[in-house]
Amino acid sequence: MKNTHLIIITIILAFFYLGKTFSQSNVKPIYQMPIDSSLYNLSQGGLAIYVNTSDMWMVYGDFSKGSSFEDLIKNFIKIKFVDIGLNIVDFDGIKPYFYVNILILPFESNQTITSVSYSIIAGVSQNVILQRDKNLKDNALTWMRFEIGHATKKDIIISITKTIDKKVDEFIIEYLKANT
Repeated sequence: MKNTHLIIITIILAFFYLGKTFSQSNVKPIYQMPIDSSLYNLSQGGLAIYVNTSDMWMVYGDFSKGSSFEDLIKNFIKIKFVDIGLNIVDFDGIKPYFYVNILILPFESNQTITSVSYSIIAGVSQNVILQRDKNLKDNALTWMRFEIGHATKKDIIISITKTIDKKVDEFIIEYLKANT
């Protein structure tokens, strides 16, 4: 009965996020999409990287032994960004930042996690000034991609890493289009 509820919740979340994603995205292949002007000169003052993996403890427990999964993902993204000439700076919440948020919904059998559904949101948040009132400044998402997946417990790290790699590559393609 408990797994039935989890499956229903996953389906509802999937439809919510997929509907939101399809309503915000163009179904054309990425190379045919218009240039995203919000990515032009993005790294002029530096681009930070922020990764949130707070749900991962539910599947694997404490990552505090050695490098955290967040640090591994940040370094993986940083290497790809530096390779294309992006100026990477420390996260301060003010400068533009590329973020990855990983959400996990575990499925159990006999109180043991056997598989997980996950969603990965990758995006760019930048400072914006409201046109109607120049004194109102805040961060806004100017680029976002989303993906839902499912994996067994043993394959979750590989599945998540491959999905993040795909989203980072999508960002790089659009960034290079806007800046060349």
